Amino acid sequence: MVLSRILGLALAAPAVLALAGCTGGSTPAGGTATAPAPPGHISCPLPDGSLGFAASARANDPGTEATPSVAAVLKHAVDKQEYVAIFDTDGSPSKVDDLRLTSRAANPKARAEEISTQMTLLTNGILKSQANAPEADPLGALDAAARSVHAQGPHGTVVLVDSGLQTAGALRYQSERLLLASGHDLVAYLRSTGELPDLRGLTVVLSGLGDTGRPQKRLDIATRNRLVEQWSAIAKAGGATCVDVDSQPLTEPTAADLPHVTTVAVPKPARPKLDLSRPVALREDSVGFEDNSAELRDAALARRDLEAIAEQIIRGRHHVSLIGTTATAGTEQGRHTLSLKRARTVKRLLVSLGVPAGHISTRGVGIHYPAHVRDLDSHGNLVPEAAVRNRAVFVAVTS
Repeated sequence: MVLSRILGLALAAPAVLALAGCTGGSTPAGGTATAPAPPGHISCPLPDGSLGFAASARANDPGTEATPSVAAVLKHAVDKQEYVAIFDTDGSPSKVDDLRLTSRAANPKARAEEISTQMTLLTNGILKSQANAPEADPLGALDAAARSVHAQGPHGTVVLVDSGLQTAGALRYQSERLLLASGHDLVAYLRSTGELPDLRGLTVVLSGLGDTGRPQKRLDIATRNRLVEQWSAIAKAGGATCVDVDSQPLTEPTAADLPHVTTVAVPKPARPKLDLSRPVALREDSVGFEDNSAELRDAALARRDLEAIAEQIIRGRHHVSLIGTTATAGTEQGRHTLSLKRARTVKRLLVSLGVPAGHISTRGVGIHYPAHVRDLDSHGNLVPEAAVRNRAVFVAVTS
């Protein structure tokens, strides 16, 4: 569908709307359009300037929806008569359509009707965009949408509607450990490889992050939160003026007969147990820390996951050593200090669960321990999936 052509015809002869099948709002899998959602609240100011929109129906994602936040962005673009470019999010992102909204209205009533027509057509054009290539590259689509806006001027808005589970291009979540990586690590990796999108001067709206469709397994809350943190970090590091994460979940059924997208393995919630014969690693899937910090990401989750170990230590009257380790980032002294602080954080957690403080010793070893894996690429850049394995606190029974 060429929106610019349909838009011109519709404004000249409104009856064309029925022929185009554009009756407003979101279009469910059955093909019947529903009323558009009312404009929602965007936490970011929407600047005057072009709009780049990255969204398409694709396998493993819910059907695309015009949530209230998305509708608010579209309405702003229509009200301001901006240039709009639409990109798909498949494994080879490409421009689906673009149009320059212009008003031909001679009076306020005609303009109101014209605005309504433009909003309907623009919304439906986005909702009907479909993937035409296998796999998913939402980061590439975000970059393409941003470049289309920058080509028109220094300011504007970019919207990404996607689960964020990328399987092609610069990020590949087929490695389930990537879902455990920190946003800081992903940003550093993308910057080192020249794949961080340039979002300077742009407002970025992220919708649908972590929402999935069959056969993709649903994400648990902790995993979805990490995914949102990752994409938010990428947008901020790209220079976005403001980043808005749409809180409304996407629930439309996944469209049928779309190109294949590899399913992403979702990390199983860890329930670590003490092992008398070898150290047990507490990593991001059980005890996760804020970037470059000894503060827990989710203290309640960490406490829950350590209950079994605490009970075993108490019941067996064991003494344990907590050994903090890190990825190969920062200085030797910095790694030692951070790894020791994280071991001490875990000690406090175990003590709060009833383990005698005198039964726990702590030390930080940075990268100096037998289970360390290589986490730098050939250029010396940190590899996020490997870094996840090296950031841990090991629990070793000493007596």
